[in-house]
Amino acid sequence: MNKSCIIAIIVTLVLPLPSSVKSEDRTRIRIVVFLNGDARWFLSEEIDLPTPEDRDAFDNYTKILELNKEALLSDFSTMIQNLVIRASNLTGREMTAVQFDMKTMVVGINCEVGVIEYSFLWTNFSRIDGRLMTLGDVFQGGFYMYENDTLVISYPQELRLIVASPPPDSNLTNEVVWRGRRDFGPGEPKMVLEDRRTSLILFLSRTELATDEELTISGQLSPPLGGEPITLTISGPSGAREISLITLQDGSFHLSLTLDEPGEWEFLVSYPGSGTYLGCKSELGKVYVREGFVRYLLRSPFVLAIIIFAVLLSSFWLVWSFRKRKRAIGAELLATDYEMVEAVLRKAGGAMLQSGIRSETGFSGAKLSRILKEMEQSGKIRRERKGREMVVFLLKRQ
Repeated sequence: MNKSCIIAIIVTLVLPLPSSVKSEDRTRIRIVVFLNGDARWFLSEEIDLPTPEDRDAFDNYTKILELNKEALLSDFSTMIQNLVIRASNLTGREMTAVQFDMKTMVVGINCEVGVIEYSFLWTNFSRIDGRLMTLGDVFQGGFYMYENDTLVISYPQELRLIVASPPPDSNLTNEVVWRGRRDFGPGEPKMVLEDRRTSLILFLSRTELATDEELTISGQLSPPLGGEPITLTISGPSGAREISLITLQDGSFHLSLTLDEPGEWEFLVSYPGSGTYLGCKSELGKVYVREGFVRYLLRSPFVLAIIIFAVLLSSFWLVWSFRKRKRAIGAELLATDYEMVEAVLRKAGGAMLQSGIRSETGFSGAKLSRILKEMEQSGKIRRERKGREMVVFLLKRQ
């Protein structure tokens, strides 16, 4: 398919201009691309109308076109459909041409330009591969533009331009423009567009849980963009709060938490977007939280009283057990002290100064005096004073 075919169609369909209109006409092709790959084509002839006579002549001319509109549209649709069938065979994509229309108008501040416009919808005009859309494979036979021709291709803001070949004369916001004279190569003009839309999927590990149970929140940002900021909004019975997260390298995110208040909770994840990609929000997730067993016990006065009583009873038992054990350990240690004193006396032949026993055992004076007193009362030793010293005698057991 080539441009000269399109120009020929317009020249064939548009009736000869009145001889009174002397201005040179211009051809303008505008292709409006949609997200689904379809494209609306507008083929127009623009005629300058600098004088009132030109405007009157054009007005009379449009009346003639209106009288012949049905026949003109029939011829136009037949020719375009033949071109679309050829393009479909070349690309291997099923295509159709529908919604044909023709209208005339006068534009400009002072109504100085007359326009005759034909339009139609070309379905499946673009090739879509995942997130990429490619335009231009229908022009496999090349594309030619004359001196006063203009080609405009516009696309929605949800797409961004990656490649335009050959470089356009103007690259505006969501629109590129080529002006004649130009002779495009096979498959040109060509454009590659990327889908800027994103999506967020939110996963909740539970739809119902208790206040003392853990909830795992995870999700996926598509396309898989890593290191992007997202916001988790959590709304509970007493209000809402936000948690800032960063997506992992594969675009996923994960979070575990507990919800401390019974009732219905709602979760929403949002992505603010970037210079390249648009923002998005997930669907609303809901979780019902019931009161946990521990929380229920703590909130019940009767159960709380039982717990306090049990704690106090356990404390008393622990104190009593500790003291009993301490006394047992003390008695065991004391018996060991007696044996140590007896061993020292036997080693000394059954008698020894009290100061010597203190040196051998390492006991303090007070502790040794207490031990010797108890041993003397039990009949194990006998003490006698000699001068300023006390002599301790080990008594033989009966």
